Amino acid sequence: MIAYAPTNHWVDENELTDCSWRVRNMLEGMIQAIDIVQKNDMKGSSLKLVNGLREYYNAKAPIIKKRTLLISETSMGGKFKPQDFQAAYPFKLEICKREKIEKAIADKSTDYYYLQPGITLNKSWMVVDPSNGEVVYFNYAMMGLNIRDKEIKEMVEFIQK
Repeated sequence: MIAYAPTNHWVDENELTDCSWRVRNMLEGMIQAIDIVQKNDMKGSSLKLVNGLREYYNAKAPIIKKRTLLISETSMGGKFKPQDFQAAYPFKLEICKREKIEKAIADKSTDYYYLQPGITLNKSWMVVDPSNGEVVYFNYAMMGLNIRDKEIKEMVEFIQK
């Protein structure tokens, strides 16, 4: 949980190797998470660490509005309705093919952030900088397969701070 880099197992990464297109960002994010925990002397249960990291990451969320947020049309699951996300998210947004995010990671782009769900036994999602794997927003729920409207609105609130 300290070096959290979940796969999107129940949506589009059923096999562990399905996340290979973003593994560089996963490793960068894991190293950064370990550094954050050590530098901030975070201790306690895995949930306490997750909540500490969430607080740390979400303090960075206002920078998201400076770039276009990419969302892969396949990573969000069968109930995803792009128009609902677009209605709740007032900043630059592009629903795209996963290949666009792959290219942003390969190019170490500073024009975008991307939203990456991790639907495993729990539900998490993060906004990641493709240039260096830095997580700039993180949320976590004990269960669920879809990101709901109220969770999108909560993310927008952090970005607007």
